[in-house]
Amino acid sequence: MVKAQRVAASDGVLLDPGSSEWDSVAASELILQPTPITAQPSLYVQDKWKTRPYGLVQQVQVRAAHNGELLYFRLSWADATN
Repeated sequence: MVKAQRVAASDGVLLDPGSSEWDSVAASELILQPTPITAQPSLYVQDKWKTRPYGLVQQVQVRAAHNGELLYFRLSWADATN
């Protein structure tokens, strides 16, 4: 479960993933599972990805914040390809 934390920040600040305001928001780590290739949404996707690696991101950090009006999420994960 991810709990949204209330912060006193403007929309512009929360739309910036590099904003220092996000440092005070607790992160939750979620474990990801790849969708089986046969459950992909179209035959095109199934065909294009059947021999390619997918599901390489195994976990994601989620931070959720709201300012009393809007809800924001910041996702981050390790990416060796940058």
